Amino acid sequence: MVCLDSDVMIDYLRDKEYAVRFVNDRLATGSRLSTTVMSVCELYKGSDQRLPKGRSEVDRFLGFLEIYDLDMRACLLFRECHRTLSAKGLAIGDFDILIASIAMAHGESLATGNAKHFARVPGLRIEKV
Repeated sequence: MVCLDSDVMIDYLRDKEYAVRFVNDRLATGSRLSTTVMSVCELYKGSDQRLPKGRSEVDRFLGFLEIYDLDMRACLLFRECHRTLSAKGLAIGDFDILIASIAMAHGESLATGNAKHFARVPGLRIEKV
C-alpha cells in the first residue's frame, strides 16, 4: 500500500494527468491506497476553494482510501523525527512530520509531489509523483 499526501489527492481531484495516472495505475494493479487524517484535514480545508465540486467530491474519493489515524507508534516516531530534524536545522512543519510518521508507523511509502521536502525525514520511503 502507498500513503497519499494531500498534494497528490488535490491534484487527482483537479484531474491533473500525473496524479490521475498515478492513482489509477495503483488501483488497476490491485494496490490499496491510504492517506492520513492530517492529509484529510488539509484536503477538507481547501476543498471549497480549490475543487470544482467541493466536499462531495472529496467524500467520494476518500471512500476509496484507508484513512490512518494518529496512534502511539506514530507519536513516538513524530518525537524522534522532530528531534532529529531540529538538531540538524532541517525542520519541516509539524503536520508534515505527523504525515510522515503515520506512513512510517504503517510501513508505507509516502506518495508526494514534494519529495525534496519529505526527503529530510529519516527512514521515510518516498514515491515521487
